[in-house]
Amino acid sequence: MVRKRKKRRILQPYVLLMAVIIPLNFIGISYAYWNDGLDINNSVSTGLIEPLFCDNYSLDIIQGNGELNIGIDDGDTITVDGRVYTDYKAFINYCLKNEGTVPVKYSGQHDEFVNARIVDLSLPSGIIEPEGCIPSGDNNLQLCIHADEEGIYDFEIEIPFQQWNNVEESLLAGSVSD
Repeated sequence: MVRKRKKRRILQPYVLLMAVIIPLNFIGISYAYWNDGLDINNSVSTGLIEPLFCDNYSLDIIQGNGELNIGIDDGDTITVDGRVYTDYKAFINYCLKNEGTVPVKYSGQHDEFVNARIVDLSLPSGIIEPEGCIPSGDNNLQLCIHADEEGIYDFEIEIPFQQWNNVEESLLAGSVSD
C-alpha cells in the first residue's frame, strides 16, 4: 500500500503541470496567429527649424563718422565690417523670421564677440511661430555699436535657436507672430 501512495503523489504534480502547459500553449499559438495577421500602419514626421534674419535692416548713425558694410549671409548670419572713428555710435535694427514649420525660441548665451567692447546686442525674447517674425526697430532687436577709439572692426552674428515645445511655458508666455 505504501507504494501506491508514492506513485499517486508523484503523478499529481505532473498532471497539474500538464494541465497548465497545454492551455498556455494554446493561448500562445492563438496569439501568434492573431498577431501574424495584424498590420499597423503609422507615419512619423518631423518639423523644420529655420529661423532667419530678415533682408530688411537699417543702420541708424547716432553720432560720429564711420563706414560700415552690413550683409546677411544665407539668412542665418549678419556680417558687419568697416572703419569707425572715435566716439562713433550707431544702431543696426534687424528682424528675425521663422520659415520653419515649428515654433522656435532663442536658446542659450550668444558667443562673445572678438570686439565685444564696442558691441551691445539685444537678443530676442518670446516665441516665433511658423511664418512669424519679430520686427526690427523701437528697441526691439538692435545691435548697438559704440566705439571709443578709431579702428577697423569686423564680426559676425549667429543667434542659436531651439524648437519650442514646452506646454507650461506656452501658458505663461505670449507668442510673437505676424
